Amino acid sequence: MARVQWNSAAANKLQVLAEQQLVKIGFQMEADIKRIFGPGTRNVYMKGKNKNIPHTASAPGEPPAVDTGRLRASISTNWSRSGMSSSKVGGQAGSEDGVMNPGSDINQFKVVVGTRVQYAPWLEFGTSRMAARPFMRPIVEKFRPIVNRLFGSK
Repeated sequence: MARVQWNSAAANKLQVLAEQQLVKIGFQMEADIKRIFGPGTRNVYMKGKNKNIPHTASAPGEPPAVDTGRLRASISTNWSRSGMSSSKVGGQAGSEDGVMNPGSDINQFKVVVGTRVQYAPWLEFGTSRMAARPFMRPIVEKFRPIVNRLFGSK
């Protein structure tokens, strides 16, 4: 007869280490997403109330060009049991732009990296009038193998 012994203290320690690694990866993803934004390389057009402010757009398929900095500043990380209802954001973003806490289901640990800026999905996925300027998906794909290796997934 086989004997199995469960060490709950060791299992809890492994769980805490895994959660810490996920949070660390979340912050690395946040930093990489923020770094992907840059100056535009495409058309220059005038914007603003009096059409007197030049803006250089990004090309289709490139990350969005920085305009006000709100979207980039709003990219944030939050996780289960963080104690934050909304994550911290940079200066150009409002507190309402940070991602919400994903909840604290005792059986799941979640890390969320993103933004609640209304126009973010339009840039990420495009619209009927504008091609996508992805800034989240390239970073998610970059980190997918890292997370899979961490948890032995394929």
